[in-house]
Parts: sequence; C-alpha cells; structure tokens
Amino acid sequence: MCFNSSLHQNIDLVKQASRIYGDQCIVGSIDVINLDGKNYIYDHLTRKALELPLIDYLLRLQDSGVGEILLNSVNRDGAKCGYDIDLINYISPSIHVPLIICGGVGNPQHMIEALNFTQVEALAASNFFHFTEHSATVTKSLISNTEQVRHESYAKYDAVSTDQLGRLLKKPEPDLTNLLYQKLVKEII
Repeated sequence: MCFNSSLHQNIDLVKQASRIYGDQCIVGSIDVINLDGKNYIYDHLTRKALELPLIDYLLRLQDSGVGEILLNSVNRDGAKCGYDIDLINYISPSIHVPLIICGGVGNPQHMIEALNFTQVEALAASNFFHFTEHSATVTKSLISNTEQVRHESYAKYDAVSTDQLGRLLKKPEPDLTNLLYQKLVKEII
C-alpha cells in the first residue's frame, strides 16, 4: 500500500495498515518542494507546502510503520535534469528504511549518477518512460554496464550504440542487411 496525502491527515491509518499487513507492504510517498532554498513537504491536494520539518516528518513516518519511503522531488519532476542528489544525501543518513527516489530522470546517466553518488535502494522514473521511446529493458542494460541491475528479460543490449539521451541508434545498413538476409555463395556448376 502506498500512502501520500493521507499521511498528512491520518497517520494512524499507516499504523493500522502496518499492524495488519506488515511494514514491508507500506510505502510512504512524500512529495518535496524546494522554495527559496528550503525543502518542504508538498501536499498536492491543497497545492501548498507544509510547515513541517522534513527529517522529523520522515522519522515520524518510519516510526509509524512505513517500510519504505518514495521520495519525489516536485521541482525536478518532468524536468529531465537528474535526481536531486543534494536532497537525497540530506535525507538518507537520517532514515533506516529503504529510500526510493523519483523526479528528474532525463537519460540513463541520471540513474547511474544517483546510484554512484547516493545511498538509495531503488530508483523510480515515469515521464522518462511514458513520454520517450525508452524501455525499461534497454535502460537496465545500459545501467548494468556499470551497476548491478535485476533483469526480468533475457534480452541484452550490451553491444548497442546510443545517443546522448540514451536512445538506441540505428545500426548501419550493411549490418542490418546481414541480419535480414542469409547470403548464399553463388554455386558454380
């Protein structure tokens, strides 16, 4: 179960769900917005920043039975400029539950940077996959060149070329022709 705005209104709901289903099933989804250099929890229902200390709020969620925290950077969501590494590194040392980050992916390199420069357990991306031709399989293959990634497919894209955004480039025509047709040596009688 994933809770977001209900966390602001009724934290006891998380406690009850955690007791019934176990904390491994409970995800606290937090939207964080940066206003004038300060991070605030953002309530998408009221469209307002909440005057709650961020770390204290995350610790409260953790103590209430949240088994994972999904952190979305509102400022970076859809911006394709990379994850908010500073925000992630500010938060992650304070919590002991797994942290999933979201908001800002524009290319696979942004994911690699997050894995290299933070202590997150998981990455999430949506616009990156929804509004581009990127597939999860290709992205995982590109990331697996430098990081360990769980694959759900046997498809491998290790020997492919990509552009700066991580999109697959078309193979040269002769290579495609060789893949398409089987060449038969002309028989001499």
